[in-house]
Amino acid sequence: MERCAARNRVESDGSGPGGKRSSEQIRQQLRLAECPWAGATALVVIAVVVLYFFTGAAATAPSRAAPVSSTDITYGPKDAKLTVIEYSDFQCPFCAVYAPILDQLRQKYGDQVQFVYRFYPLANHKWATITAKAAYAAYLQGKFWEMHDLLFKNQDQWAGSSDPRPYLDQYAKQLGLDMTQVPQRRRRAVHD
Repeated sequence: MERCAARNRVESDGSGPGGKRSSEQIRQQLRLAECPWAGATALVVIAVVVLYFFTGAAATAPSRAAPVSSTDITYGPKDAKLTVIEYSDFQCPFCAVYAPILDQLRQKYGDQVQFVYRFYPLANHKWATITAKAAYAAYLQGKFWEMHDLLFKNQDQWAGSSDPRPYLDQYAKQLGLDMTQVPQRRRRAVHD
């Protein structure tokens, strides 16, 4: 606190009338120089105010996402007051970090919130499309969310491989999926 106290001395720097700065100018300069936390505090306050106004507007503005339809992959009540729509790529490392957080939210609020998954395979991810198709094949057998979780949990294994199909077959077996349908659907979808 003492370091932030104003000092009552006048220095010459040629900036004021007669080359002298006023005591008030010096006090302000010393406060800023000796109290770096004051600038940081001001930035935090400004950031909070800006975020408040931007998120408040975003929370009240209508969504620009396509409305939930019967073809969407969902979890939770269809008449929920809140819907979370996730656009995701199974090979995206950031999506893999986000997946466990979303899983916790599904477990905690799955009876109050509708969660929607939409495939968004990125062109720069070599295995994004084949894993999306494997997850869709699991969806057709009622095991999408289980496959979703396995794909993200084990992303390091299959994403760096030269061929993820053995991993996808292993996950399908682990989930008890009909193996006669899964590889055929996946191969057919990949070669379309």
